[in-house]
Amino acid sequence: MSESEPLDKTSELYVVFPFMEAFPFEDYELTLEMEGTDPADIGVAPILIQILGTFGTDTTLNFSYLEKETSITISLYQEDVYFISEEAATISKLNLIREQLDSGLASDDLELKIEQIKKGRKFVGLLGSDNLSGVDYNMILADIIAMNEASLTSTQMHGLLKLNYKKMTDLDPKGKELNAIVAYLNFQLHYSRTILGIVIATKIY
Repeated sequence: MSESEPLDKTSELYVVFPFMEAFPFEDYELTLEMEGTDPADIGVAPILIQILGTFGTDTTLNFSYLEKETSITISLYQEDVYFISEEAATISKLNLIREQLDSGLASDDLELKIEQIKKGRKFVGLLGSDNLSGVDYNMILADIIAMNEASLTSTQMHGLLKLNYKKMTDLDPKGKELNAIVAYLNFQLHYSRTILGIVIATKIY
C-alpha cells in the first residue's frame, strides 16, 4: 500500500461529508464505502455489524471501534448521515448525553449501561427518523453471540432485547457469555454515540 492511499480515502470521505472533519471522537476509524466497494478494499474487519442495508447498495459511512480485541463496524447510509446533519440544529444539551454515553461505556456496571442506553435511544429518537430508531437488535445480538462464541439462554437473550437486567443476568453469566452481554450493550452505546458525534460535528464545522 502506498503512503498516499489512506490520505486519498480520507480526503474522499471529507468531500462527501465535509462536516465530518469536526467529528469529535478519536476512538473510531472512519471509512467511506462507495457503491459496489468490496469491504476488504477498505479494511473493514471480517466481523462486521451493519445497522442499515447491505454492501453494494449505496454509499455508507463506517465507524469501526474495538470491543476488546475485536473490530466492530457500524454503518450508516449516506442519506441518513445527511439527515442527521440537517436535523442537528434542532438538538441541544449535547454535553449531558455525551457524558452519559461515555460513562456507560467506561463502566462495568450493567445496570448503568442499561440506563445510559435508554437515554441514548431517547436522544436518537429526537431526530425523528424511523431508519435510525428502528434498529433490528435481534440480528445484532445474534452476530455478537457468534462473535464471542457464547451460548446464552433464551431468558438471557430476551432480557438483553428488552434491556431487563434481571433476565439478562440469569444464571450469573461469566466468561464468553458475559463478554457477549457487555459487547451487545456497548454496541448500543456506540451506536448512539456515533450519531451524537455527527450532530456535534455539524454544529462546530
